[in-house]
Amino acid sequence: MEFIEQLMSGFFQFFQYTGFANVTIGHIVMIIIGAFFIYLGIAKEYEPLLLVPIGFGILVGNIPFVEGVGLQLGIYEEGSVLNILYYGVLKGIYPPLIFLGIGAMTDFSALLSNPKLMLLGAAAQIGIFLTIAETMNDLNNYDLRARIMWAATNALNGLLAGGRANGEFTSHALGHQLSLLYDTIHGASLSIAFPAWMRHMKPKIGHRLEKLGQDLFGDASAGRTIEGLESFFREVQCPVRLGDIGIGPDQKEKIVSLMIKNKVNGKNPDNLLNDVDRERIVDLMFAE
Repeated sequence: MEFIEQLMSGFFQFFQYTGFANVTIGHIVMIIIGAFFIYLGIAKEYEPLLLVPIGFGILVGNIPFVEGVGLQLGIYEEGSVLNILYYGVLKGIYPPLIFLGIGAMTDFSALLSNPKLMLLGAAAQIGIFLTIAETMNDLNNYDLRARIMWAATNALNGLLAGGRANGEFTSHALGHQLSLLYDTIHGASLSIAFPAWMRHMKPKIGHRLEKLGQDLFGDASAGRTIEGLESFFREVQCPVRLGDIGIGPDQKEKIVSLMIKNKVNGKNPDNLLNDVDRERIVDLMFAE
């Protein structure tokens, strides 16, 4: 009997040091949120490069433990592994590293295959920073402020209504499916999906395409606007058809099936896609 009492006492003491004995409602809520983020990233493929590590970080940061007994387990306990890692959070080290890594994974292959694109990117960055510097010296110069807005948001606000409640973003969703199937970098998948989506949606968004064409090319023609954008993509050596990246028509059924399965769509309730729309857009990605 005494042995059993000692055994139970030892087990109870051990239990007091486990996460189960120290869990709070806050831990449970945050662990659920972290697991949900991981689920979205893996099962739904919503920005997995961001949501999976964020979700994992939430799980690790909210593991319950007994505090104040020198176990060196928690984020705030000096000497613990989590406390050492937390230094990168306090000093802002991780955000630039994360986005540098994501950028390297998604964009460097295109840059390495065509290094002269670095000059194009550098020119764009220099132009933006020079404009910002000039604007800071004359905050009332609305022409300069407009140039910054134009450079940063024309493609979205001028055509897609990005940043508003009815933003489209359909081409991003379409591009993500190509990246999933063929490991296509996001920029290349967009240069293929965007023109195909515009051609399919031209009867509904023709007036917006005409405005974009007038602003960009001085030509208020929806058709020639799409052609002009494709011509620009080709000039910077981005693909505009699936054939440009070695994907043949025999892959059509596979692509369409995935897009239908994942219910690929945008955010504008007036321009939502059905299965026929998705198949037609894929056809346009192959069209010569």
